[in-house]
Amino acid sequence: MEKNYSKSLCEFQNFLKLRGVIFSNTKKADLIELCDIATSLNIEVDPDSLVEDCSDILKHKLTTDSGENLVSPQLIEGSCDISPASFVSIFDIYITI
Repeated sequence: MEKNYSKSLCEFQNFLKLRGVIFSNTKKADLIELCDIATSLNIEVDPDSLVEDCSDILKHKLTTDSGENLVSPQLIEGSCDISPASFVSIFDIYITI
């Protein structure tokens, strides 16, 4: 993107959005810097990035070659408590019998 500081905030945001660059609550000066970086890295516009349906993509990734549908990890209930697990040290990982 050419260094045109007279462009509007929306134009800078749109430039970054089309390239999938994440920004939030960013000042104009920082947006300009992000645009310059995106330009120097030659980040191309991804025409599908704004229209992809994430639920369809996830459903496809959770389907095996045999057509079996796996449960989404986000829907699995459980506990974050790992205290029942036995202690494992780095030596347990690298020692082979």
